[in-house]
Amino acid sequence: MSSIRSSRRFRKLMLGLVLAALPGDLYCQAIGTGPNFGPNVMVFRPEMAREDVQQKVDKVYAEQRHSEFGVGRYAFIFTPGLYKVDVPIGFYTEVIGVDRILTVFAFRGMFIQTRY
Repeated sequence: MSSIRSSRRFRKLMLGLVLAALPGDLYCQAIGTGPNFGPNVMVFRPEMAREDVQQKVDKVYAEQRHSEFGVGRYAFIFTPGLYKVDVPIGFYTEVIGVDRILTVFAFRGMFIQTRY
């Protein structure tokens, strides 16, 4: 009985060490989840429905458009690919493209409205 428990512990320990040694994206794939950056960080992928991405972007812009001294802080993280969405940028809103190497990120439109 003791050897069974210790072999299970050993396997769990080894699996933990292997997963800890993986780069972040492979680790997330291995355990089946993505990182949790909090409710104000939105990660978009090209395979997501265009309407869903646009709706989230528009919702944040509606809040941040005139919020020069507001408390809201948001980040849009886009994985590599083509996005057929308009990305208006309000106050305290970051737009980030991420990849291991520099690749092309294409947007239909990204703009900042300077008039209030």
